[in-house]
Amino acid sequence: MKLLPMLAIAITVAALTGCGDEPKPGEAAKPVLKPEMIVIPVKGQFLAACHSEDLLKEALLHSVREEKTKFAAMFSNMDCVQIPYDGRYKVLSVGHNVIEITTATASDSRGMWTVTEAMQPAQ
Repeated sequence: MKLLPMLAIAITVAALTGCGDEPKPGEAAKPVLKPEMIVIPVKGQFLAACHSEDLLKEALLHSVREEKTKFAAMFSNMDCVQIPYDGRYKVLSVGHNVIEITTATASDSRGMWTVTEAMQPAQ
């Protein structure tokens, strides 16, 4: 459970930094993620995903409000999970600053939701 505070901060920062659509001067444009694209985690980001977009937003809200018990409970209840950094994932759906993903080799039509900033196109 030691990773949960760092995970909460990383998720919150990733979600909040993605709020601006325009890159800052001197900053590279963020890659556009699209359905069916294979993605990998951004190095240095903690990667968590939730079973629905609403659960992800709830986890982010608990994190921003510093409601550590509620945030940790979402992981204990398996509403959200930390997923492997070395995985490859397929984008199923794209929302505003969030994406639905599944493992790259799966044929599932339902995945888990994570923040867009945590992923980048696979090379």
